[in-house]
Amino acid sequence: MMQSNSAKTGKRGAPRSQKSHDAILAAALDLAQSGGPQALTVEAVARQAGVGKQTIYRWWPTRIALFIEVYDTLAPPLQSLGAARPLRDVLEELFERYRTGPTGELLAAMIALSRSDSVSRSLFENRFRVPRRDALAFHLMASGEANMESARDTADLVVALIWYALLTDPKRLDGAFADHICATALPATPGASPAPTIKEGYIPGYGAEMIRLHMDYYAQHWDFGRNFEHHLFRDFHALMDTFDPDLDQLLRVETARGEVLGTLVIEGSNQPKGHGRVRYFIMDARIKGMGFGKKLLDQALATCRARGQSNLWLTTFKGLDAARTLYERAGFEVTEEYQDDAWHEGTGEVRYDLELT
Repeated sequence: MMQSNSAKTGKRGAPRSQKSHDAILAAALDLAQSGGPQALTVEAVARQAGVGKQTIYRWWPTRIALFIEVYDTLAPPLQSLGAARPLRDVLEELFERYRTGPTGELLAAMIALSRSDSVSRSLFENRFRVPRRDALAFHLMASGEANMESARDTADLVVALIWYALLTDPKRLDGAFADHICATALPATPGASPAPTIKEGYIPGYGAEMIRLHMDYYAQHWDFGRNFEHHLFRDFHALMDTFDPDLDQLLRVETARGEVLGTLVIEGSNQPKGHGRVRYFIMDARIKGMGFGKKLLDQALATCRARGQSNLWLTTFKGLDAARTLYERAGFEVTEEYQDDAWHEGTGEVRYDLELT
């Protein structure tokens, strides 16, 4: 992105008290284990944790937000189960949690709560259903049980079958039902392609693929056009003139057939010693939400640390909330907001900085 004249932003609010957060979550878990979802009220959690209700609402604005965090603590995250594990094994472990604890009851309660109002519906959709569906889709690709084109639809079908049984006859959730889900949802014929992988280094056409991905997204969603495309060409051309493989990184997400689905560049050759700039970070819509963006960024940061690059910065457009969340979770902090429009496309920019230690 382009740097422009800027105005400093103020510091964000004070960080959470981790001790208080942990006490509240421990109280919520204990109530869920002993009394089920009906015992998991804000009043009961506040009383058991020894805090005021406003302290709970500061972190969990609604009851369903608290339910989501409790569920995520009790249910095994897909990322910890191993990419090669088949779907049936994953389901069997999940169903065991449903039979022996409050996890299944919590999910049923969340589904009901999500229909109570628009805020709860949005929280459930964006913080629970979609992330977990996408994580399952990625797992199905990684295990070779679904290809990129079918993974999300397969994951949706798996979730629908589980939820139907959970809401109508939860006793059905056992090994036999796991077999039924796999027979119903997984492709009947072989041919699932391996999941896309992350690769590093220049390949012919890297710049063209990077620009295509940017224009596919920004032209459709932001109505960007010639100015934006011109700057992408110009800046990438300048980077290639000074490219140094010991300082710069060209990362990409690539399918087994060689299709580029995402890019991320670390530019170090045109920066002060020990500094780097994150650029051209973009994902194809087909793999957004599946964790590839985090994997790309994590690999880039690990390489920067290994090379002794201690300071990274980037700029992004205002309004890219998913990107901002990803950067902030990686430790980047907002340092500047640019008031003028360097791209001449009608939007402002935000600068992020990260000190690597």
